[in-house]
Amino acid sequence: MRKGEETTAEPENTTDSIEHMSSFWPPKENEFVLALLEDGFYIAHVNVVREEELQLNYLVFKNYNDRRYWVWPERVDIGWIKKDYIMEIYPSLKIETKLSTKRKIVYELMNEEIINVLVQFC
Repeated sequence: MRKGEETTAEPENTTDSIEHMSSFWPPKENEFVLALLEDGFYIAHVNVVREEELQLNYLVFKNYNDRRYWVWPERVDIGWIKKDYIMEIYPSLKIETKLSTKRKIVYELMNEEIINVLVQFC
């Protein structure tokens, strides 16, 4: 599902699920996606799209006032990841203006609760 779209319908069979992934894939360059790694999910910016993989620029999470936010790391963290490790939901990001500066943008992940539930099934 693309950011901003809502749906209440669930796939009725396996074919519908496959069609859903094909409508999600491939994400566009310059979009944010969620990559599922060994230690959890990460928000990443899509640099390059290939048939079955993406080149991503990963964000890191930081805690501010007991809340988790996402920022660009001090050093660029770019890597390739296969399609199978991209979650089928887009992150809903909001710039946290009270914590952001001209040099550092701080993002709040608005749909983190839903993502955490989905991660349990991956």
